[in-house]
Amino acid sequence: MNGLSTRDVARWSGATYRQLDHWDREDVLTPSVRRTIGSGLPRVYDPVDAALAAVCADLSTLHASLDVMRAVVDRLRMLDVWPDTITVGVDGRIGDLPGWTVPAAARLAATATLYAVAC
Repeated sequence: MNGLSTRDVARWSGATYRQLDHWDREDVLTPSVRRTIGSGLPRVYDPVDAALAAVCADLSTLHASLDVMRAVVDRLRMLDVWPDTITVGVDGRIGDLPGWTVPAAARLAATATLYAVAC
């Protein structure tokens, strides 16, 4: 099955294996290609998932809650083109408001480049 392993996503995004596992179990960031069911089948991610993992890793270092991360992931999945940066309020809203600013488009571009080189 084509896609990125959890190890690849962790290495490229800056998230740990444990964070990726936790985010999947809490429905923050689920792999688009294949979720694990029990043990034995590894998760398989696509490049957008890896970019979203990088955004979540950025938010995690800012101590954002899982609800905030979930809102950001859901919003970015709906967009055709990611903005250069996103500002996230502590309540999870995205837009021009006080809050955290994290790169978005750069994460997606870097992940797509790394994925192209790997495949």
